[in-house]
Amino acid sequence: MPLDSVYFTSIVIGSVLFLTIPKKYSDKVRDKLFPQREEILLARQNWLTEHVTYKLEHFQHFVQFMKELVFDRFMTAPVEAAKEVAPMNTCLSCFRYDHCWGAQNNGMDKLMTDWFHMKGVGKESAIHRVEEQIRYKCVKSTKIFEELDTELYRERINGQYFHGKKMIALQLRDMSNHLNQLIAEMKEDTISFVSVEKNIVERLKEANIECFQLDVLSNKPGARKIVCALAPARVNWEEDTTLAERMILPILYEIFDEPFEIEKAVACEIPFRHVQICFRSAISFEVEYDIYSMSKDATLYSGDSHALFQLHPGLFAILLSDGMGQSKEAQHESRKLIHLMRECLNYNMNPETAMHTLHYVMALKQQDDMYATLDFALVDLQHGDLWSWKAGGMSTYILRGKEVLKVESNAAPVGFLSISAVEAEKRKLKAGDVILMHSDGLFSSVADWDEQEETFLAFAQQVASTNKTIQEKLTTIMQSFQGYFEIEDDCTVLMLEVTHVVPTWAVFRPAQYSMSKSS
Repeated sequence: MPLDSVYFTSIVIGSVLFLTIPKKYSDKVRDKLFPQREEILLARQNWLTEHVTYKLEHFQHFVQFMKELVFDRFMTAPVEAAKEVAPMNTCLSCFRYDHCWGAQNNGMDKLMTDWFHMKGVGKESAIHRVEEQIRYKCVKSTKIFEELDTELYRERINGQYFHGKKMIALQLRDMSNHLNQLIAEMKEDTISFVSVEKNIVERLKEANIECFQLDVLSNKPGARKIVCALAPARVNWEEDTTLAERMILPILYEIFDEPFEIEKAVACEIPFRHVQICFRSAISFEVEYDIYSMSKDATLYSGDSHALFQLHPGLFAILLSDGMGQSKEAQHESRKLIHLMRECLNYNMNPETAMHTLHYVMALKQQDDMYATLDFALVDLQHGDLWSWKAGGMSTYILRGKEVLKVESNAAPVGFLSISAVEAEKRKLKAGDVILMHSDGLFSSVADWDEQEETFLAFAQQVASTNKTIQEKLTTIMQSFQGYFEIEDDCTVLMLEVTHVVPTWAVFRPAQYSMSKSS
């Protein structure tokens, strides 16, 4: 453009307009001509969030009403049975009533209590032994057994009715929790990523780290994912990930209070030379396990079934089920229970709800007197917690040096509804802990139970501290134990070792970084 009067006149007019027109008018013109796409998308997301939240809250009120209706009005627990069984009607009209139930009590009340207990456990040999003792002492044993069966049937119906109500209540509670979580996520998603990204960028600037682009792809606790663009290494001895390992990882740990790891680092040349580093949440613990399983008399079918799997990288699930007997039906029962439990967990059902749902569903099966125990545990690899639910399962042992922690429960097997409480037990885990879970076939019914348990734990503690692999440890424990006691039933033993995950930057402790900064 030539340097003439038009050139200088256009500069003067442009300067006058720039200085006289208010900024708010120029901003309106700019927004009309060049709208900010991020603001439009954010406004649309806010509008959608408000409308969907309004609809969900209405449905949430209905779910809350149904939950309170079931819990408060109909969730009255059944009256627990007395420890000693009352005399049957046949006994009240019998001429030997005083001999059996009076001052000359010959133990009939204890036999009937044992009969109900053995029916719950489901051991045919024990049931047959108790029935033979009742026939020996009772002159009207046939009518007594009819009344006992009727009473047992009535208790199971009552238990089934209670379980049905409790299952519905728990499912409504789960639905309410899912809706609450969904509403909270929808409200937070519009601002969480922006605020989190700004916070991280500010912390990196304070540490004099040049990050020209940072994106938070996921902000879910335990599953966070962050991508950061950095300048490449400037000296030969420094790798592209050195800065991330030594400075950025401790900063992320301090911000989110959870460990991170470098998933990958990619060198890019477009639009200019830089390095893209992807960070993700790291688990604090890892689990190594081995399984020892054998069937009675080395047969093809075993009543024991098990499953060990990860629900997601930070949560490890353990399932152990023992069906009644050693037949094909017992194997089918335990495997079906494991399969149903896995399905419930895959659909994010609360473990307590899943346990009660399985109790109810298995109680409606067509086979008579077919039950299965369920030993279910979750290991939180992020925070080092063990959650345990037991329905007729054996004790779980946690070996911590010379200390032994036991997790026990008195709940009935799945499908037997006389006892409805399946409570969760929580234990804090430490690096180096050894978890042992087993079926009841490990201990013989002939030898003393306490002596077998002490022997098994003694061998386990002796071997757990060695430098052998976990496969060698479990094999050594079982070989040593079988040298003293014979295993006469289907047997399954699960052994798990909990250890810390040590990242490559472990020399630079986040705790040391935060303490030095605060000081």
